[in-house]
Amino acid sequence: MESNSKLELAKEENKLIVYLMDAGLLDVPEAEIVSVIASNPNGLTLAEIKDKVSMPPVRIQPTINTLLEKVLEYIAHSDSYKILESIKSELD
Repeated sequence: MESNSKLELAKEENKLIVYLMDAGLLDVPEAEIVSVIASNPNGLTLAEIKDKVSMPPVRIQPTINTLLEKVLEYIAHSDSYKILESIKSELD
């Protein structure tokens, strides 16, 4: 129940979440990770993501792997994850 209320709040505050869910690119367990990454335009490392989400740590990397290339991109030089630029441009 708490995750549903967090999701509703995220949808109100973040049009990215609404866009991705409507496009079928995002499921409920992924929304928290995308929301956290989207709120940090310079990207976040895996450790930073783990510190900011309530999801069990063992589920974070597999969830990120699912999101790679359809929603997220990995930036090797900073060892971080960001929202794909193509998605950001859709929302501007």
